[in-house]
Amino acid sequence: IALVFLLLCIFGLLVFWKQRQSNISGFQLHVCLSESCNYTAQRFLENMESGVQPCDDFYQFACGGFLNKTVLPSGKRTTSVVDELEDKVHEELDFILKNLSLHVEYDSLPKPYRDLVSLYSLCMDDNYTSGVSEAQKLFQEAGGWPLLDHKLPDKWTFQETEKSFQKNCLPGGSLLELSLELEYPDVALTVRKPKLMLPEDLLAKGASNPGVTRYISYMTDIAVMYGADKEE
Repeated sequence: IALVFLLLCIFGLLVFWKQRQSNISGFQLHVCLSESCNYTAQRFLENMESGVQPCDDFYQFACGGFLNKTVLPSGKRTTSVVDELEDKVHEELDFILKNLSLHVEYDSLPKPYRDLVSLYSLCMDDNYTSGVSEAQKLFQEAGGWPLLDHKLPDKWTFQETEKSFQKNCLPGGSLLELSLELEYPDVALTVRKPKLMLPEDLLAKGASNPGVTRYISYMTDIAVMYGADKEE
């Protein structure tokens, strides 16, 4: 009986060892060696700083390479690996949308894809002005806008303009945000300051800040596009 038990134990160990070797071999066979996997692994290594001991400074060990080589892009306050990937994706999408219409099978693509290319082309066309005239009509229907009509300041009120925008299901909130919030059993009218395109701490630095200067220039160009007088 003891001999049989010993043989069973030896057989079990052999089976376990064989299974373990099979698992290890299988794992090795499934290591990704594709171009994209190699590229990703290389990016990880480049962003690390292997000369730093992880137990001394793990952040520097994991991110030191990225910190040492990265230059903050112009116009950005922060950047990260994710930001770099997003920029790369945007570049590739831009290339695809600009060149998709040249593809031999473009006409056979589903209509939503072709519509997307058309809309993107319109957005990138500096000479496309049809949308401007439509926006000007909306301004007039909402009561006008002082920047576009100098006869308005005496009678124009932003409250009426905001009400008109919201009544016609148009995005308001350019001067203030109004919303109704249910606070059982009452309904509260909430008034908030408008959402600005730039953080308040950056805007507070004034026109001497390059980011604020570009923002003012952008908003001025938009107003001029809709019919405002840049000199005024």
